[in-house]
Amino acid sequence: MYKSKLQRYNNVEGAKNILDASIERHVKNAQAQEMQYLGKYISRNAERNFEEGSVNEIISEVAVLGDK
Repeated sequence: MYKSKLQRYNNVEGAKNILDASIERHVKNAQAQEMQYLGKYISRNAERNFEEGSVNEIISEVAVLGDK
């Protein structure tokens, strides 16, 4: 993402922050509809990490789960 649009981001951390914010918005919207969204569709680990302020586990789990 960073390398494909170098002029858009100051650095890799800036690109990751934008990606993380996008994931956080998506999860919060999904949880507004279904409280157990992460635990049900991704994993309990992802849910726990999200509650602690990290989306890294969500990214990892989704990469592994693919289209499941």
